[in-house]
Amino acid sequence: MIGIKESDTGLSLPAQWNLEADKALLKEQRLVVGRLTQIIFPGTPEAKYIVAFKHLGKFVVGLDKELAPTDVEEGMRVGCEDPH
Repeated sequence: MIGIKESDTGLSLPAQWNLEADKALLKEQRLVVGRLTQIIFPGTPEAKYIVAFKHLGKFVVGLDKELAPTDVEEGMRVGCEDPH
């Protein structure tokens, strides 16, 4: 059986680390999943969307430039950039 021998700490050997790849992963924008509970001013350019996140509360958000208003509807699960 072939595998990576780990030290007592549970970490792989420093020669096997890829710090640049790890740093790149930390810079990626993560999405938080919430539920679209209400659309304010639907069908207008001023439309806003209320999204409820389980442990974060409710936020009023806009629509990403790559999405059309017809892509979302109340009650559906949506991914949003982390509000923090």
